[in-house]
Amino acid sequence: MGKPLTVHLHLNPRAEALRSFALALPGRFDAQGGPLHDGRNRIKAFETPCGKVAVKRYGTPNRLNRIVYSFLRKGKARLCA
Repeated sequence: MGKPLTVHLHLNPRAEALRSFALALPGRFDAQGGPLHDGRNRIKAFETPCGKVAVKRYGTPNRLNRIVYSFLRKGKARLCA
């Protein structure tokens, strides 16, 4: 069994119809959806009440990269800032 998942969901008011879909994603991502890309990061297509959406699951960095990005180097998003 994996570690417990914490979900922080912030939806645009126009996307409120997707709330139940988004909250159910952690438990259904592996079993449902059509694969679009299956590399380190996985992308799947899902049908929702609002139409088709693509969902990306980020891969977990290897142990060395976790240490490097935690203590020694700024994250990629902050390198340009």
